Amino acid sequence: MRYKILSMFVAVLLVPLMVSAEQTPIKATFTGQVLNGSRGNQPVSGQEVVLYTLINGKEVNAPRPKTRTDASGRFAFENLDVGPNIAYYPLTYFENVEYSGKLVKTDSTSRRLQSNIVLYESTPSDSAITTEMHHVIVEPGNGGVLKVTELYLFSNRGDYTYAGQFPIPNSREKFVVLQVQVPEEAREVKYGGDLMSCCAVIQGNEIIDTMPFKPGRRQIFLSYVLPYSGTRLSFSRPLYHPVKAFDLFFTDPIQLEDFQLQRAGTSNAEAVNVDTNTERVQFNGKNYNHFTIRSLEKGARFQLAFAGLPRAPRDYRWLAPIALIAIIVLVFATRRKRIPVTGHREPGLREAIEKRRQLLEDILRLDQQYESGEISQEDYTAHRQSLVDAVLQVDDYLNALASPTQRSSSHEAG
Repeated sequence: MRYKILSMFVAVLLVPLMVSAEQTPIKATFTGQVLNGSRGNQPVSGQEVVLYTLINGKEVNAPRPKTRTDASGRFAFENLDVGPNIAYYPLTYFENVEYSGKLVKTDSTSRRLQSNIVLYESTPSDSAITTEMHHVIVEPGNGGVLKVTELYLFSNRGDYTYAGQFPIPNSREKFVVLQVQVPEEAREVKYGGDLMSCCAVIQGNEIIDTMPFKPGRRQIFLSYVLPYSGTRLSFSRPLYHPVKAFDLFFTDPIQLEDFQLQRAGTSNAEAVNVDTNTERVQFNGKNYNHFTIRSLEKGARFQLAFAGLPRAPRDYRWLAPIALIAIIVLVFATRRKRIPVTGHREPGLREAIEKRRQLLEDILRLDQQYESGEISQEDYTAHRQSLVDAVLQVDDYLNALASPTQRSSSHEAG
């Protein structure tokens, strides 16, 4: 009896404590480490780190907590609110360049959050910058114009952030990092991709990106209309960076009449055989002529000439932006060196081609889901990048099959 009374007494005393514990909100700790990617991910000590808070996907403008890394490059923020609508990410500035860690979402049970920051030292050399691919899609428009869409995929394969060499004219704070050009006659020029309005400078027919280029990739989209008279049109373009692959897609009745390549340091242009470098392809139910050329050096210049342009206005519709992006990615996925017809088929070639087509369908489906609001921008970007990486792997495989060494060895084995 005495034991029961004592138990009831203790239980009564514990009730307020249990209620208090349930009402106390859970707090989390956010930790991470700042690493120098230019020095083999060495820890960076004494680096100021700011923690950004997002609620319902929007940044909170309230004062942001700050701290500095210790001798091991580690930082920590404590006593943070958590919940299904709260997210955090760390940010730091190094040599006037912004670096951030990944966004970390929380829920009502989150207690330990973690995200590292990898920063890079800056360099004035652009030797690690290449144009992985440059795609141009040309279609007839209405009223004597061509509709042109371009995609550049740039790559910084080094361990340093390229901050630019030369300042923008009339500006001491912004430097030329990436530079592309459109024909002087181009109208209704629009740009997008990773080229942000804060960092884009347009000077005449030059479009300049002043954002420092960290190791990784960067895409630039361009669209414009190009007026013409008669049935012919030609224009030239300088190459500010080495180009691994240039792909031109054009629809009937447009004909590629001539392609001239002037190599760096020379004054004479060489004609490229248009017929042997062009094939007929079909994307998304539409026929294109596909001209491709590889390994163009920095400082070179090309000039192309179109013929067979329609004299009367034609009623062609603009491709939807999402479809354009999907086509461009497919172009990159399907571009490859020609494999001579020898009666021998490389093992796995058919499977690789089919895999590329399936990847394209996945990308197009993902674009449509994003356009309709079915998935978030974060999920869309991550998933799409994984699909693009898969396409690049298939492309590398096909290029390996197309190399003379691979073909000769496989033929000897057969």
